[in-house]
Amino acid sequence: MTGDFAGNAPGWRAGLVFTLLGVAAFSSKGVFAKLAYVHGVEPAAFMTMRMVLALPLFWLLLLWRNEPVAGWRWDTDGWRLLWAGLVGYYVAQLLDLVALQTVSATLGRLIVFTYPCFIVLLLALLGRRWLERRVILLLAFSYGGLGLALIGGGMEELRATWTGVLMMLGSAALFATYYVIAGNLSNKLGTRRFSAYVMSIATAGITTHYLLLHPVEALFRQPAAVYGLALGMAVVATVLPLILIVEGMRRIGTETSAVLNLAGPGFTFLLAWVLLGERLAPVQWLGFAIVLLGAWRLSQRPRPASE
Repeated sequence: MTGDFAGNAPGWRAGLVFTLLGVAAFSSKGVFAKLAYVHGVEPAAFMTMRMVLALPLFWLLLLWRNEPVAGWRWDTDGWRLLWAGLVGYYVAQLLDLVALQTVSATLGRLIVFTYPCFIVLLLALLGRRWLERRVILLLAFSYGGLGLALIGGGMEELRATWTGVLMMLGSAALFATYYVIAGNLSNKLGTRRFSAYVMSIATAGITTHYLLLHPVEALFRQPAAVYGLALGMAVVATVLPLILIVEGMRRIGTETSAVLNLAGPGFTFLLAWVLLGERLAPVQWLGFAIVLLGAWRLSQRPRPASE
C-alpha cells in the first residue's frame, strides 16, 4: 500500500509509532541470543523456550480483546497461514538463531534486513511479471553494499562465517514470505488472532523439532540466566514486535512498513555496541548505508508524472 496518506491522520501517526517501536523491540533478538549463548545453550533449545513462553501471551491478548473475522476462508487462506507459521517464522527464526553462533549480532541484522529485496522479488514472482530495469539495478546496488560489508570485516572472518552468512540470507528470504502473507491475512483475521495462530503453528514446529533431536530433560537443566533471557526475548523480541509491526502495517501499508523496518540494524548496532562491545569497520558502515539506501528505494514505487 503506497501513495499519498494524510500525514496528520491519527491512524497514520499511530502506525508509524507502532512500527518503529516494534522494529526496535525485534532488533534486540540477536543481542538476547548472543548473551544466552555465553551460557552454552543450544539454539533449538533456546528458541523452544522462547516460543513456549511467548505463546500463552499471544492467546491472552486475543482473549482479552477478541477481533472479528472478515473474508477468511480455510480452503484458500489456511495453507498461507500454515506456511507463515512453519516456514516464514519457525524455519526463518531457527536459521537466524543458528547463524548467530558464528555471525556477529550487527552483521547478522544487516544481512537479515535485506528482506525488502526479497519482498520485491517475491511480489514480482507472484504477479508473474518481469522486474523493471530500475529494480534490477537497485538489487545489484543493495547486494553490492552487502558484499562490501562482508568483505570489510576481513576475508578470514568471512571464511569463518560464510555458512552463517548463507543461513542469514535464507532467513531473510523466508521472512519476506511471512511479511507478505501477514499483510494480507492480518486484515482478515485481525492482528491478535493472526499472531496467535501463527505462533501456535511455529511453536508446534520448533517443539517437535527439538523433541525429535534432543532429550526433553535438557530444557530443565539450563542456568537461571538462560531462562531469564528466554523470557525477555519472548516478551521484548517476540510478542511486542509481532503485535506492533502487524498493527502498524495495517495502518500504513506493507511497503511503507518495510521501509521503517530498515531502521532495525541501527537499533541492533546500538544495543550490540553497549551490551556486547561489537564494532564495525568504516568500510562496513559504508556497506551498511548502501544496503539501507538500496532497500529503501526498492520499497518505493515511482510516482506518476501527474503527481
